[in-house]
Amino acid sequence: MKLAIVYHAYKNSAHLKKSLDSILLQTDQNFEFIFINDGAAPGVTKIIKEIDFSKFKKLTYFKYSQNFGHATCFNQIIATTNADYVMFVGANFIPDQAFVKTLNDIFEHNPDVDVLSFNTIKNDRQYLSFDKLNSKMNLLIDQSMKDKIFSVKLLRKHQILFNEHAYFPLLFIYQVMSQFKKWIVVDYAHAVYEKNKFFTYNFYDVFDQNDYLISNFSKSKFWHANLDLIQYFMINYVMLIFLFRFFHTYPQNATKQTALRRAQVWLDTNIPNWRNNKILNNSKNRQPEVSTILAKLKFKTNYLDKIIRKYKL
Repeated sequence: MKLAIVYHAYKNSAHLKKSLDSILLQTDQNFEFIFINDGAAPGVTKIIKEIDFSKFKKLTYFKYSQNFGHATCFNQIIATTNADYVMFVGANFIPDQAFVKTLNDIFEHNPDVDVLSFNTIKNDRQYLSFDKLNSKMNLLIDQSMKDKIFSVKLLRKHQILFNEHAYFPLLFIYQVMSQFKKWIVVDYAHAVYEKNKFFTYNFYDVFDQNDYLISNFSKSKFWHANLDLIQYFMINYVMLIFLFRFFHTYPQNATKQTALRRAQVWLDTNIPNWRNNKILNNSKNRQPEVSTILAKLKFKTNYLDKIIRKYKL
């Protein structure tokens, strides 16, 4: 069994049925579906009971009476799965019907691929293969776990696991980037990710994650060779994960003010030239789809200043 879709269920129920139905409707059922009921909330449990899991050709079902968190659950799968490739998803994941078929076709012709990811804008459906990070690849990948499928062999060989003390996805991505030998980017979005209603981690973990990366890897050759990309990813976590989600969750003006100050202090202290990051400021030279993503997110180098003016902070 080449592919395992590892599905974590805890609090988010808004798109859960739609998500599970979209996986059930795959035209290619040659995959293992690993469902983790991680001490699911009542609303999630109710929907789970309505799903006929027997329809999955290959199913592994875990049910825990308490919540262990993404990292612990995913690490268990990395250690025990018989699959060649794993993808970690949740209730916001809505693949199109050809998602698994596309993956299996690529794996069949590329048995040595370490990572496969999807570009987030629909394009010409071609795919590109990379043996190392470069300026073109930098424009086609992002810092999140979305749209990425990992070789279990790669993860085990280099002992790449999730940090179980706090959710540090960028740490996981960084270690993968530093070790891969073949990364394929599919130039087509085969899945959408709906907005989550609940966020199941501490927003301030973003700073701890970035601090951990700097403390443990900033002296390495790989870090210095790819500094602009790594810093770009850390900036994105502060701006797009911490600030955007913080503002969505906490409407109080005083709370926003505290978050803004925290973001500004961290960026100015740890990446003093963050506003001049080459990748961040390369929007005019980017491929059109990348510029579209940035525009959609309303992400600018002076975005922090605009928020401060808007909220009169």
